[in-house]
Amino acid sequence: MTERIVKRVEAQKYTLGVVYEPDAVDAHGEFMVASEIEKMARGFNRRLLGQAQAVAKILQAFDAAEHGPVELVLEPDAIEKGLLGIQHQDWADDHGEIVESYLAPCDMQIGQEAVTKGTWLMGVVWGDANWTKVQKGEITGYSWGGTAYKRRGKNAN
Repeated sequence: MTERIVKRVEAQKYTLGVVYEPDAVDAHGEFMVASEIEKMARGFNRRLLGQAQAVAKILQAFDAAEHGPVELVLEPDAIEKGLLGIQHQDWADDHGEIVESYLAPCDMQIGQEAVTKGTWLMGVVWGDANWTKVQKGEITGYSWGGTAYKRRGKNAN
């Protein structure tokens, strides 16, 4: 888990934060190299895009409904819940909306925060209840929420 919000816009209930930074030791005493972070971020973004495409198909079907009845048949995993969860447990739909997810293309400065090339960043517009938690300091960052295996030793990467 990375507890690092690099930008906050109160009026929009928006935060931009680090999901994972290359070679930085996290809260669990572990780190990841840039190539592994890139694999995670790209896989997540594919899921996010897949969800958006499924919603677009539904909207097209509703549009077509003006010309007659349309049966909607979604594949079981067409729309996956849980792209934004709280504490790795709560995957309700009203937490907020992921509005951006990308890898820093170069070393950069966001406000007062230095961001390393290859860092996975995510922007969220929070629902009311979770925005209150952000303001109180109860939500302070993001986690990639996945599993990994550990390599030990000098040549781990």
